[in-house]
Amino acid sequence: MNRLLILRDKDMDELLDIKEFTNEIEKCFILYSEGKATVPDRSVMDVRGNWWGVMPGYLLGYGVAVKIVSVIPSNKERGLPTIPGLVVYLDEESGLPLSIMDGAYITGIRTAAASMVSVKYLRPRDSGKVLFIGGGYQARFHLRFLVNFFQPDEVLVYDVNPDAAKRFVEYAVSMGLDSRAVDDLLSGLPVADIIIEASTTESPVVFGSHIKDEVHIVSIGAHTLDSRALDDEVFMVSTLVSVDSRKATMNESGDIRGAVDSGLIEEDKLVELGELKKLVGNNRPSGVTIYKSVGLALQDVCAANYIYRKALEKNVGVGVEL
Repeated sequence: MNRLLILRDKDMDELLDIKEFTNEIEKCFILYSEGKATVPDRSVMDVRGNWWGVMPGYLLGYGVAVKIVSVIPSNKERGLPTIPGLVVYLDEESGLPLSIMDGAYITGIRTAAASMVSVKYLRPRDSGKVLFIGGGYQARFHLRFLVNFFQPDEVLVYDVNPDAAKRFVEYAVSMGLDSRAVDDLLSGLPVADIIIEASTTESPVVFGSHIKDEVHIVSIGAHTLDSRALDDEVFMVSTLVSVDSRKATMNESGDIRGAVDSGLIEEDKLVELGELKKLVGNNRPSGVTIYKSVGLALQDVCAANYIYRKALEKNVGVGVEL
């Protein structure tokens, strides 16, 4: 009889060591860039105008995970995560399911951890101002992770929903950080040392003419070919563009595909997260650097493996006999 471990978000949060987990995510990306992961194309469909996806992945020694995930912008008004989902983690040898995990939490921590790998190597300095574009569920995870790799002197946030911006400021203040909302992007972009775009925008919100000469930009929104979060000038002034996957961002990101098709960047110059350590190391590049993410099932496999191992060690979660 198979024992299935059910893990809620609060169960998993007890197990999370942010720096340890981020290092684990980096290791998995290195394996991916070395061709040691199996990440089939996700299956995508439209449900009532919202994006839904099924994402399977396999990494030798880490297991198999399948995530059912959606992007529901209207969940903001419901007080729910805008990216809900469910992760099923399975044994790579027997094929038996080992655990069911809250997909929103897994998506939150694995996306933030990947972004922090880019911050680790590409941040222009160790402290300064950070601007969040979008103050929702993903932004909170990113702030929580960020303080382990960058010291924010001030946390700024812009959100089209003033109430969301207010709640994010309150969250940042509860972490002991100076924080305030900005009424428009053009007052926040020019002062930010790190910009984290975590919105549901379909048109550019980061403009190359309004950013510092040295800034690191993380963009996790605008994850379809017909949407953009970064304007052309951002790519024109960039010195390094990193991605989670060259293939995935070319197939799914309007920002990356648009910039390549327009001749603003060359596809073979895109640097995958798994290549940053070897390429950059301790010699952080100057100028404008970008990290663009569309998310990979690889991250879900890595996160599920980490959480499952920790849960067994510390006897966390609810077991169900199948």
